[in-house]
Amino acid sequence: MSDSSPSPGTAWSAEKVDPSGAEIEFEYVWHEGSVPPPHHYWFSIKGWTGGNGQIVFVPGYPFEAPPQWVQPFPIAPERAAALKAWVRGQRIVERPWPESPSLMVGGSHRAFSLCRGDRQVQVPTQLSADDARLADELAGQIQALVPETIWRDLRERHAAHVQSCCR
Repeated sequence: MSDSSPSPGTAWSAEKVDPSGAEIEFEYVWHEGSVPPPHHYWFSIKGWTGGNGQIVFVPGYPFEAPPQWVQPFPIAPERAAALKAWVRGQRIVERPWPESPSLMVGGSHRAFSLCRGDRQVQVPTQLSADDARLADELAGQIQALVPETIWRDLRERHAAHVQSCCR
């Protein structure tokens, strides 16, 4: 990623890594495509299935010095269980994630890092069509960990930010 947003998988917190492999530590970063200010935004969701998560939402490009909205949240046990079962069932951490040779230009993009036990995987931004579908499902699983009230608040704040910039 070329801007100042976090890069997934840069560091795992030793106190959270579960050697049994029962829990998953994750980071997911999503960027809106190339659009004019103030419509660009990105967000990251990180956490672990044995506890809490955090979403950081940034409405703008780094050169605009945008605000950063940071919202911690508890991960509901049933959502954590669903993510763990899905990751195990799809073998997300064990499978290869080859990067696609095709180049992406201008569109939205995302990146993932997951750690389960002593295994860590980084999912590339550019994927084959089949792997991209699986990454879409993974994105949905991780986004579902964030309570809807937080998503609603972030959407409202973003809309207000866009309106204030476009007056």
